[in-house]
Amino acid sequence: MRILLAIVSLVLCASCAKRVPLPESGIDFVSVTRQGENAFLDVRFSSKTDVLRFFEIHAGQNQVGNSLICSLDEAGVFETKQDLVRYFEGEVVAAKDEGSASSHVYSAEVFAVYTPDGGTLSTYISKEQVLAILKLRKVVVCKFKTAAYSYGPYYSESMDVPASAFIQAIQHKQAF
Repeated sequence: MRILLAIVSLVLCASCAKRVPLPESGIDFVSVTRQGENAFLDVRFSSKTDVLRFFEIHAGQNQVGNSLICSLDEAGVFETKQDLVRYFEGEVVAAKDEGSASSHVYSAEVFAVYTPDGGTLSTYISKEQVLAILKLRKVVVCKFKTAAYSYGPYYSESMDVPASAFIQAIQHKQAF
């Protein structure tokens, strides 16, 4: 009887525990560049929200795994990274403020990845293959992704980056 009472109490307490609702966070494209013959592309974006402290600010929790994910798939739109077969991904860090007083500016050095099986096996995509994919696209959809242990993964709203910005950066043309 005591065990049953403990289990019922635990279930009732767990059902009352509510997670704080998280607001949507938007991100805005700033630039794409490439330094030298480096395989990484530096994607800069801004946000009115401090995305590197998102969970600390909105839920009082530590967050792990700040990254930018950009779809190279035909559909472009995605809910989670596991929805993608081809994508750019890179760790997000704070960048020097580029004169944006109301926004935070971030940088992610992204690389192209091919994951045919939902995340178990990944390989890099060559420069030539990336260019061929990008030439078929008008925009590349990107999202900021982070996580907290009690919330799981969190994705920002989508950011559309002109595919031409990636192409020009890969080909070392600095138009953006």
